[in-house]
Amino acid sequence: MKTKLNFPVLPAIILMLLAIVSCEKQSVTPDRQVNRADADPIPKFEYLVTYLEYGKDVERMNKLGQQGWELVAVHPLENGAKAHPFYFKRQLTTVQQTSSSNGG
Repeated sequence: MKTKLNFPVLPAIILMLLAIVSCEKQSVTPDRQVNRADADPIPKFEYLVTYLEYGKDVERMNKLGQQGWELVAVHPLENGAKAHPFYFKRQLTTVQQTSSSNGG
């Protein structure tokens, strides 16, 4: 008895083979070097530590937020202290990153 290949199966096999070949062409080999000039630069940040009182320095915090500063941590009060250390960060702009990497 002769086995007849079902017609829809053949195109499916061909498509699967094409997909496999396509994926192999796009895969990165260990010896392939990535051109860092083409890739996005690693983001750089600057940091700010300031002492603020809860509820009393909201305007100051809003001004920092408008300047791009993001609150990332608050340290608990030490004995007798009235203000908490607030830790902020913001991403450097491309111009700031370029000037800092050039030493200025």
